[in-house]
Amino acid sequence: MKFFLCVVFANLCFFTTFSQNTTIIAKLLDGETKQPLEGATIKDGKSKRFSVTCVDGSFEKDLATTTKNLEITMVGYEKNLIEICQITNGQIFIKSKSKELSEVDVAALGIKGEKKHLVILFKKLIQKI
Repeated sequence: MKFFLCVVFANLCFFTTFSQNTTIIAKLLDGETKQPLEGATIKDGKSKRFSVTCVDGSFEKDLATTTKNLEITMVGYEKNLIEICQITNGQIFIKSKSKELSEVDVAALGIKGEKKHLVILFKKLIQKI
């Protein structure tokens, strides 16, 4: 009888442990071009584990059933906090982050007379900073 109760208890613990996790499989795409994004990190808020997207933008992430959000980061893109219920058809679209540069001066050192001009431009640049 004790053996039977131990087997039942072990099975209950085993199935309870596995029923608390779920796996999400999705694809990360650029919001404008709809191209897959490779190398983005996907992390849920509670664990310190993360996943990285493949060449085709796909990823697979094990989540606790209580997880509601995914944090997605990638160089050149805005940091995103996406609710899992917002993922449709296994696709996630994120927006790129754009910065506009003001003015760029280009000078060549090939001619001796222009060497002095380059030094003046460099001094002006340092003063702006």
